[in-house]
Amino acid sequence: MDQEPPDIGRDIRYLERHELSSAVIQGVLAFWDKQRGDGDLMAKDAVDPFALRPFLPYLTISEFHEDPFRLRYRLVGTEIVRFVRRDFTGIWLHESGWPDDVIALNLALYGHVHATRRPLFGLSTVEWDGRSSYRFEWAVLPLTADGRRVTHSLGIDDYSQIRTRPPIPLPPE
Repeated sequence: MDQEPPDIGRDIRYLERHELSSAVIQGVLAFWDKQRGDGDLMAKDAVDPFALRPFLPYLTISEFHEDPFRLRYRLVGTEIVRFVRRDFTGIWLHESGWPDDVIALNLALYGHVHATRRPLFGLSTVEWDGRSSYRFEWAVLPLTADGRRVTHSLGIDDYSQIRTRPPIPLPPE
């Protein structure tokens, strides 16, 4: 399935794997690659918090449901909670209380990974602490609970980059 990722506007740019600069994402990808071996998907049961310990604050595990497609956040790392100022562990995306455009964006990104069975990588521009135009890299990696279907995902949001990178100047409106 060579579907194009969804069109998501100017605040997110898709990246190819070789374009990633995040050491956090590279570390998780090395683990994911090793665990999936020659297959397309890593088993959800292979997620090892001890092996992933340095990266746990930046991880989410999401559970996918079909007909209609929806997702529930099963695990949300502490840095993600700090950044969004809310622990959404156990929350359905559609019940998150987030703005409709944010829900639609997340549904499109996760839906793409679900449909294509492939990881998705990106660079997002966000506002944080009243300052705008900070950027961070992210990844969504497919997981399987049954060896056949994409049933979960392992998400990485490397917010550590926000502290060390200056804002991206925004073009004039």
